[in-house]
Amino acid sequence: MKILLLPGANPATIQWLSDLCDQLDLPAHDRETHSYSFLEKPDEPKSINHEVSLLNQSHYDLVIAKSLGSFILLQGLHERIISAERSLIFGVPLDIADDVGFDLAYFGAADHNNILFIQQINDKLGKADKLAAHVTRNLFTIQGKDHMYNSHHLFLKHISGWLK
Repeated sequence: MKILLLPGANPATIQWLSDLCDQLDLPAHDRETHSYSFLEKPDEPKSINHEVSLLNQSHYDLVIAKSLGSFILLQGLHERIISAERSLIFGVPLDIADDVGFDLAYFGAADHNNILFIQQINDKLGKADKLAAHVTRNLFTIQGKDHMYNSHHLFLKHISGWLK
């Protein structure tokens, strides 16, 4: 199984994604974590277009994205740089879409049958009801507002069922 992990802007999300994969029993040797250029050059602004251009053109069995990574995933799928059998997206930060140059039209272009969105009801970077205006299916909402998604027990069972 070929897996791509697209973390958020916070480097701690790299470990968060790894821990999630472990809890889902996804093989460690099949995981590829994308490294963002802005982490190496903190003075440069975050650019979705630039990060998408750095993706390896490939097909994945599963892509898991958190926060900022969700924008990179959706644009990468739209531009056909990457493709995926299934994708999991956690915490879409809609409130910063304009700041990082993400076009909300990419939501309409995505095949929502193959993407599971998990969003906190009151996520501080984009509430679930705001996301629901862009996502037509496979939106699983959970309690929370901190944008951390550390309460894995709220969604692990749902994800495991969806992946089967």
